[in-house]
Amino acid sequence: RRSELASMLPRRLAETLCLQPGAEEAELYASVSHRVRLEGRGATPARKLALRSVQRLAGSSPWALAPTLDKLGWTDLARLASKIDATAKARALIELLRRHRAAGDKVVVFTAFRHTLDFLADLAATADLPAAVYHGGLSRRDKEEAVRSFRDELPVLLTTEAAGEGRNLQFCHVMVNVDLPWNPMQIEQRLGRIHRIGQDREVLLTNLVTRGTVEERILGVLEAKINLFELVVGELDMILGRVEEDFDFER
Repeated sequence: RRSELASMLPRRLAETLCLQPGAEEAELYASVSHRVRLEGRGATPARKLALRSVQRLAGSSPWALAPTLDKLGWTDLARLASKIDATAKARALIELLRRHRAAGDKVVVFTAFRHTLDFLADLAATADLPAAVYHGGLSRRDKEEAVRSFRDELPVLLTTEAAGEGRNLQFCHVMVNVDLPWNPMQIEQRLGRIHRIGQDREVLLTNLVTRGTVEERILGVLEAKINLFELVVGELDMILGRVEEDFDFER
């Protein structure tokens, strides 16, 4: 158990930032959620699974969502998604990256979706934040080069779940979740890339969540699941941390 290695590992410090979306962003999310509810009422199990995926994409970014909306034939919503050029999460991420870069920290940024990853890479470049990019579509050589560049040169690694397993990144001690996995063990898996033997600094984790979305409700579900895992398999270190603003787990 990780708890048995406590004396060999530094502390984790986690926080969850609940962000207020802009008007267009909130309108898109509400419209997509309404459409998902309407179709979901009489949908087959396979269709419901696809609609669940749409809802997860909506919580990640408009750029991840738009191609799927087109495929579903929801072209009006796809057009709405394509008009959005920034989100609350994107702005918060750039602010975090600038702050950590000024402090000399390396940061690994996780997202579940490739389109969100591509957008974040463009956004970081525009903000003059050099970043290595890692995803499952890269060759083994390119993956190794991305990790080497991050270790030796660049302050940021932008990655999908492809780096959630099997990569040792303990030369970095800061992690940001742009979208929140709906499984607490997946967050644990991501964090395990930097919180492992060889890490000699306190690990800092920030989760970004948009207000008024399913992700905000998932926080409560994750808290319950984390408590359940603790009952079954023992102690889990902090992975959600304190939640900014007034989110109330008790309620």
